[in-house]
Amino acid sequence: RGLLSIFPHSSHARGRYPASVPGRAGASRTPPTTRRSHPMTPLTATPHARPQVPPSGVPLDYNYLDVKTVAGFSDVTPFDGVVKDGDRSKLPKGAKLNACGVRLANNKLTSLAGLDEFLEQVLDDPGELRWLDVSGNKLTKVESLLLSYPKLSCIYFHGNQVKRSNEFETLGELPELRKFTAFGNPCEQSDKNYRYAVAASLPLVRSLDFTGITRKDREDIHLWDKRRGGKR
Repeated sequence: RGLLSIFPHSSHARGRYPASVPGRAGASRTPPTTRRSHPMTPLTATPHARPQVPPSGVPLDYNYLDVKTVAGFSDVTPFDGVVKDGDRSKLPKGAKLNACGVRLANNKLTSLAGLDEFLEQVLDDPGELRWLDVSGNKLTKVESLLLSYPKLSCIYFHGNQVKRSNEFETLGELPELRKFTAFGNPCEQSDKNYRYAVAASLPLVRSLDFTGITRKDREDIHLWDKRRGGKR
């Protein structure tokens, strides 16, 4: 079989998993995966020491607010979760941190400028950020400021305005990134090798667009990347 036949284009995954699944007014639910798992727990394909996630509350939910800049979230209360210096009685028993994840999906962001200041304002320890959802915005590039959070293991970036698949290469430097989404960006349609290109850029990712990447897939990706003169 050809490479594409054993590692299908992600448009199939996009058909099964919409960019957002509305729940109650002003909130959303994480799209389903092949098996239920904590959003900050990567799907395992190869042996890897799982990073210890400190006990914390649920991710802060700022979805569906029509906010245009990250700074704009500072003026609103999240639909779910407890912000830094908030009412800690609402946190689960034994929680050491208020949250390790943030949802900023389905807004009107064109940039993530100011993310560091915002996270300092709402998280007990921004360095423990493990999960970030910026899907459904108007982002055109991946900003290097995300590398300031090396414990990120899951990033949702689908449904934005990224035009080139190699834009995601920056995130390949995140040592714990295991789950990533990029479908619904223009590059998915313009790049016939979209899934291979994104997967090659993110060699540690084990789930791309809610579809697992097996060891055999990785071998095929490596061969494809080598044929095009890639460095990975």
